[in-house]
Amino acid sequence: MLAIELLAIRRRHYQRFLIFSGVGSETTASIRFYFISGVISVQNGSTVALALLMALIVAWFVLDNFVWEKYFRFTYTVYPVLILAMSALVDKLRFPWVPIPGNQNLIIAAVNLAVATLALVAKIMLSVWRWRKRGSPVFCV
Repeated sequence: MLAIELLAIRRRHYQRFLIFSGVGSETTASIRFYFISGVISVQNGSTVALALLMALIVAWFVLDNFVWEKYFRFTYTVYPVLILAMSALVDKLRFPWVPIPGNQNLIIAAVNLAVATLALVAKIMLSVWRWRKRGSPVFCV
């Protein structure tokens, strides 16, 4: 009887996973087809994507450090990945022959890079401050 209940619970989790993954995939595909269809230019579409990335970085920082801090206390890899990706994007967008005011995506990508770097430094400082405030061992949950 217990095995049947465990299978039912597991099946529900798989169903949730498939439903949430399907909704996410459909949303991503719809947005991508909207941008590809020519309704919006590539430059403006990239600007929108970078602005959404900025909002996601800020939202993740707030959730990571204040809402779900107990669960993501020692997860730092998100920020170095963002820093590496934004550094590559800034390097790719930096053309010596294009003036800075003409490349809006370079400015937004540089701001995203600065925000991701500040978020990493703030996460480390908050972690150390919380550890010193609690006086508990570092790896204690």
